[in-house]
Amino acid sequence: MKPPLKERFAAEMQKIREMAWRERREYIWDYYKLHIIGGLLFIFLGGSILNDTVINPPASSVLTIAWMAGFEMEENLNALSDTIYPIVVDYTQNETLHILNFNMIGDPQHDMAQHTRFSAMTAAQEIDIVIGTFAFNETTEVPNLGIAPAWTFMDLRPVLAEIGVNSDNLLFFEEDDNPPLAFAIPLDETPAFANLGIATENRYLAIVVNTLRYDAVVTALRELWAS
Repeated sequence: MKPPLKERFAAEMQKIREMAWRERREYIWDYYKLHIIGGLLFIFLGGSILNDTVINPPASSVLTIAWMAGFEMEENLNALSDTIYPIVVDYTQNETLHILNFNMIGDPQHDMAQHTRFSAMTAAQEIDIVIGTFAFNETTEVPNLGIAPAWTFMDLRPVLAEIGVNSDNLLFFEEDDNPPLAFAIPLDETPAFANLGIATENRYLAIVVNTLRYDAVVTALRELWAS
């Protein structure tokens, strides 16, 4: 029968104390290296989790815009972000906004990854606004903004009425037994984008139907249409 753990630990410590320094170091490493490595990994992971959740948590996004309207100069998109940022972000909170690039480049692997990423973020309600180019799916005749089908978006008419905007150029999606859905508005309906150096031709804005940040969306649109 083995002696109690306390006695075995005391005997081991006594054995180590009686060793010379070099012998002690080699003995500890040979017999306890897995324990040492495991302990260091535990401390590292625990510290990382503590830092990310308590000490320095990542900023939460109050508005996320998915850009899928083709190439645009990075400084122009940064200017768009700078225009909206002070309107929707609370400086006293750990908040930010994101403009994420979901452009297609014609590479099947890249484009599939972008589609999967967009679909996952949309399902998780992490995307609020989409800016894209209008296209018609020749097979199903479903209008799309880039990789997002029309039913991904809410009807814009109540939103535009809320911010006092009227447009005769909305894009509509019609489905059997359902009323027409005005799902996108041309960027050239507002001078804000042109003022920022962003090309507006054949580019449209839509609001993701399951957005959790509707108030921030309306605030951002009100600012863009007032610019």
